[in-house]
Amino acid sequence: MICLLAGAKPVNAQQPGWSTTGSPAAGRNAGQKAVLLANGKVLVVGPGSFGDGTPSPELYDPATGQWSITGSMTTPRSRPVLVRLANGKVLAAGGTDETSAEIYNPDTGVWSATGRLGVGRGTSAGVLLADGRVLVTGGSASPSAELYDPATGQWNSAGTMTAIRSGGTERPDIVQHTSTLLPDGRVLVAGGRDNKGALRSAELYDPATGSWTTTGDLITPRFNHTATLLPNGKVLVVSGSRSVGACPELAGTELAELYDPATGQWSAASSQTTPRSLYGATLLPNGKVLVVGADNSSCFSLGSSELYDPVTGNWSALGNLKAAAIPLQSVLLANGKVLVVGGNGSGVDLFGENAPLTSLSAASFAAGGALAPESIASAIGSNLAIDTQAAPAGSLPTAMAGRSVKVRDSVGAERLAPLFFVSPGQINYLVPSGTAAGLATVTVNNGDSIVATGLVSIAGVAPGLFSANASGQGAAAGFWIRVAEGGAQTYDYLFDLTTRKSVPLDLGSPNDRVFLSLYGTGFRGGTGAMATVGSVNVPVSAFAPVTQYPGLDVVNIGPLTRSLTGRGEVDVAFSVDGRAANLVRVNIR
Repeated sequence: MICLLAGAKPVNAQQPGWSTTGSPAAGRNAGQKAVLLANGKVLVVGPGSFGDGTPSPELYDPATGQWSITGSMTTPRSRPVLVRLANGKVLAAGGTDETSAEIYNPDTGVWSATGRLGVGRGTSAGVLLADGRVLVTGGSASPSAELYDPATGQWNSAGTMTAIRSGGTERPDIVQHTSTLLPDGRVLVAGGRDNKGALRSAELYDPATGSWTTTGDLITPRFNHTATLLPNGKVLVVSGSRSVGACPELAGTELAELYDPATGQWSAASSQTTPRSLYGATLLPNGKVLVVGADNSSCFSLGSSELYDPVTGNWSALGNLKAAAIPLQSVLLANGKVLVVGGNGSGVDLFGENAPLTSLSAASFAAGGALAPESIASAIGSNLAIDTQAAPAGSLPTAMAGRSVKVRDSVGAERLAPLFFVSPGQINYLVPSGTAAGLATVTVNNGDSIVATGLVSIAGVAPGLFSANASGQGAAAGFWIRVAEGGAQTYDYLFDLTTRKSVPLDLGSPNDRVFLSLYGTGFRGGTGAMATVGSVNVPVSAFAPVTQYPGLDVVNIGPLTRSLTGRGEVDVAFSVDGRAANLVRVNIR
């Protein structure tokens, strides 16, 4: 062991850099939009480049680096709002002079119409609220805002903003403001342009009261900027434009500023290395902000890039992209890389800084699945640690073997995760209580350095059942309980402790009642459950946390019907609030 440790090499974060990847079948112009799906793929929609019609939406698969066509939209759209909902489906709403909206189902690849907006909205801003509704602002010559409710499929008024933010008559097709969800659930709306020019004003929407209130003005008026929520709760607004022409005129490098929700005021941030327009900004898992975009007056140039470090307040140049030209879309992938999709027929680039990390349910190991707060997760990667260490009995530390795991949720709250086990290829951790639903960033850290990073979906429930062989398949991990007619109980394991294979369960005499007690994780927060054994409906007696073991849940199923006698190995299917767990098996004699 000493020799092995002496020969081990420290784990270092990979150096940042750009690389190319597969290009979509069709080029798209500035009206394109992109969104990360729960399954890790990226959906891109929008019109073709240089007036080439409206091509079918496409999906990018990071696992293969390739694109594929998916279902056609019910209505062609340019510059729509594109928001992934809490249920994993995607809302596409509005577009230039368009009031219709539709929903994309990633499971089927099919679009279906939903309720219509009150007014046509193009270049509007949309944000998913903490309660699952979507706030849409701007995009018309009106200060109105609207709310979409996925539960009803309908739109309702969200009141009136203090300004028309994308209703100017001069190039309204390229005038954009920003809408940012703050950690306290309010929404910051900043900048934009009306008929008099670029705006300095900003305002806050409170979903709890449905009211709008003004907040501090931007230091410099702007539109076509970006706004990024930082891990410290502040909002970084970068670059943009102050006037328009054939292409938006570039703003100065001084146009970076920070909004502090605690004070409602803006302060100047350090200057960028270069002014930019028609660009994107992406919060990386390490808390830095990647900014890409044009640094000259050409509408269709290759973009350059730079990083902002909130800790030091400094910018650092990263150089030019290899294939993607503006106007572009940037999306943070589940593996921690950033996909940049170029406009007007240009290519696609990937930015990578850290080793990829995949977080799965430690029970099901289902790829692409969600995790629930207070559930047990496995982070899978390479060279995550030098040593292997398990948590001491009765304790879950937040640092082991020189490593820690942090989970930053969809509203920007970051928490240390309690650790069960650390090894070079796998770290088992407890998803922190209070982690908000939506996309979360998981990082493995060596002190202040990030070793690996990835994204995972967080949901209220994400049921998984443990198997005896710890693979998520095969014999169920749990017990059978037989209750005799007089009330006497007997019980035993559902599997052999040596082979980890299922052992035959005898249902006993006709008056005996037999129950299954199965262990899992991710379903303690549910309200209703269903189960089948061998495709036969079986009652769910109860499900609850196992209080003495953090993250562990148990479900009691039964009594089993006598019709299962002699069936041999059969599947146990279990679902909570409509979310299915992995299948495990029991053997019935």
